[in-house]
Amino acid sequence: MKKIAIFVVLLLLLGGGAGGYLVYFGGKKDEAHKEEKPPPLPEYLKLDRFVVPIIRNGNVEGYSRLEVTLELPDFDTRKDIERFVPRLRDAIQTDLHAYLPLRRAAGSGATADVEGLRKRLHAVVDKQLGPGKVKGLLLEEIIDVAPKQQKPAG
Repeated sequence: MKKIAIFVVLLLLLGGGAGGYLVYFGGKKDEAHKEEKPPPLPEYLKLDRFVVPIIRNGNVEGYSRLEVTLELPDFDTRKDIERFVPRLRDAIQTDLHAYLPLRRAAGSGATADVEGLRKRLHAVVDKQLGPGKVKGLLLEEIIDVAPKQQKPAG
């Protein structure tokens, strides 16, 4: 009987120790030991180059050429937005046709106020897609070009 009592006590001690270990170490992982997923890498969607003629008094005074890339939060957002690229390009092109000739008339082209142009185009994108869909708008190439001068015949 004495051996059985000692065996039961040892069994209870081992069971209690194992249970305590599982509760302390194996149950819930504390916050410091959680493996955090790294944030998803941003996705980029490069739009085709925009070429905007600058027309004043019926004459082509020059043109501006821009390359725009959208910074998106993740791949799923990119897939959603790709369906709207034609509509998005149309809205950007329309805005550029209205805005850039005014900049040129004021004595500056697209390159004069890059940050202002970026904010303006980001607002156009937000209006088309909804706010917050696009994290950033990158202007990768901005060039103002004067037209080639025609040499007089003769």
